[in-house]
Amino acid sequence: MTQLKPAAGTMAERTLAIDFDGVICDSTEECAVVTWNALRIRDLDATGEQLTSGVPAEFRTRFARVRNYARSLGHFAVALAPAADEITSQIDFDRIYRAIPPDQVHAFVAGGRRVRALLRGQQVQAWCRMHRIFPGIPRLLAQFTGRAHVVTARDAASTCHVLAAHGLDLHIASVIGDCSDKAIAIGRLCARLAIAPERTVFLDDNLTSVLAVAATGATALWARWGWHTVEHEIRARAAGVTAADRPAEVGQAQRQLGEPVAGFCRRCEFRRSSGRNCSCPVRLDSRGGDASRCSNC
Repeated sequence: MTQLKPAAGTMAERTLAIDFDGVICDSTEECAVVTWNALRIRDLDATGEQLTSGVPAEFRTRFARVRNYARSLGHFAVALAPAADEITSQIDFDRIYRAIPPDQVHAFVAGGRRVRALLRGQQVQAWCRMHRIFPGIPRLLAQFTGRAHVVTARDAASTCHVLAAHGLDLHIASVIGDCSDKAIAIGRLCARLAIAPERTVFLDDNLTSVLAVAATGATALWARWGWHTVEHEIRARAAGVTAADRPAEVGQAQRQLGEPVAGFCRRCEFRRSSGRNCSCPVRLDSRGGDASRCSNC
């Protein structure tokens, strides 16, 4: 785990905003089944068993590669494109996704949700088993009982179902689903709870989301046990991102009690993501005065 940002207050006093897929659970199997059948379910009077048994092994391999770059159900549509076999970077992934017509993405998302609903309705136990809870997550959520909020691109209904099936719903205060912009979601969550972003711990395996939320002032941690690539590792090191290799490290970080440093450069992502002071010659006071650009901006 890299250098951590000082925590504010006790663990019980802080709020946890945590991603679902890739952080709380590994849902690769379920997402592959949903993706493969999303555009086929219109032509099939399928049962849940037919949907789960008909996914080719080569597609599962392709989907596992695509999953490292995807941030939403719509992004999974890239796995159905033949060009997905050539993806070697986030730029490749984004290029292929932008080439998919929007109406096709919308149809894919709608079909994917129908597949997910069918699996939940006909094979609920098997469907729940497709979501493997990462070791250490139950203990982490228990430390934030009543102050843990799930912020996910997945729909809230299926997220709540999985949490309840694994006995984790008792720790969760709310689930924010269908979230396409985590930074906006965290801002709204903090406003609703009447707390400062600095009192919030955000945990996600998507590096783009971590960087965006770090800019809000929240303690943004990158969950390296989720989906990522070597490219993301390089980018994270360059940005000085705070990373946790396992859930237990998040709890260890919050036990290092202390008040947040008064003053930081609002323009400097380095300061927010790394927890280290930037070299800005003008420090912000607690009232949020302006600051000039520092050498890290």
